[in-house]
Amino acid sequence: MKVNIALTAAANLLAALNGDNVGLGATAANVTFGAPSVAVGAGGRNTEVVITAIANQGFSGTKTISYTRQALAAGAAIATAKAVPFGIVAGDTDAQILTKAATALGLIEAELTIADVVQPVDETTNGSANIVAKATSLLYTGTFAAELTVPDADVPLDEAITTSDLTAFEPEA
Repeated sequence: MKVNIALTAAANLLAALNGDNVGLGATAANVTFGAPSVAVGAGGRNTEVVITAIANQGFSGTKTISYTRQALAAGAAIATAKAVPFGIVAGDTDAQILTKAATALGLIEAELTIADVVQPVDETTNGSANIVAKATSLLYTGTFAAELTVPDADVPLDEAITTSDLTAFEPEA
């Protein structure tokens, strides 16, 4: 199942839980999720979460489930190219860069933080940032090293000059 970025992390996990347990009908009104932890011996899964029933809402007790969180490494949850065009402009704040990066990478921003930001200088001097899964993320794990580029604002001469056969400098009459 793919992450639906229009949903919250909990709603994505509920969709997976209900999808694999037909007829379960678990909702945010009757269960909660604990913090994710590294799975131990769970058939190749990398995450375990304890689900706790909300009292008197149709379920009781707890249950540990295992599943795979997406790694924020190139080729895993996101594009393989590090130079993803984020639309960075000079003076963007870390928060603006994170928003642009999450959108460009197709990730849920609320599950991420940004670290080690080096602002790009111009179109020839790139910057960098680490897009990091929050420790409490139900969906992602790890870090994506992003190259921050600024689009070239200069107009190429071959586009700007439409007439190259000039009529200038005629001899004096």
